[in-house]
Amino acid sequence: MIYSPDPPGGDASASATTTPRQSVTVDVQKIAEVFLTQFFVHLGLLDSDQRSGQIDLAKDLDTLIKKRTQMNVDDSISTLKSLASLLGQMGNIAINEVVGRNIYEAVRHINEAKEHFDAGDFSEALSHSRRAWEKSERAFYDPSLLEQLYFPDDQKFAIYVPLFLPSGLPVLMSAVKWYKSRKARLAVTGVNS
Repeated sequence: MIYSPDPPGGDASASATTTPRQSVTVDVQKIAEVFLTQFFVHLGLLDSDQRSGQIDLAKDLDTLIKKRTQMNVDDSISTLKSLASLLGQMGNIAINEVVGRNIYEAVRHINEAKEHFDAGDFSEALSHSRRAWEKSERAFYDPSLLEQLYFPDDQKFAIYVPLFLPSGLPVLMSAVKWYKSRKARLAVTGVNS
């Protein structure tokens, strides 16, 4: 909300140099209420039809912590499921120790977040849920997995076969020729003895 009062006389087009300064009374309570309502709606403490005067900060902060904990745990589980699905589809991906440790720690923090949440320790549950989310994201976006995802076996064959076939074919043909000549020499030597 912007307070921009008209100059005396009601002419809004009058220049600021011709009108004297005037004292403006601002209703700070009303401005603060609008600001806090929009701020709390943005944080998720209020629905858009509620007013900021209707909130209890202690109760609503617990509600916000509960919501955020649940969102973090849900996101972590979703990320780990996506990672498991991706690894299941790409059977040739090797999981290094760092990725495995991140997955293990994400699952451990999810379980600890649930235990603290059930016990009513919401701030500790939020802390564990945040760590679970971080670990699951690190595991999913680990550079070692991304390198392997971008070069599956069919692409490797598509790149290396045209590269090595022209140089490998003469080597293979000379090996076959050598084998045949050796076999013929052994056959001649074996007949004469």
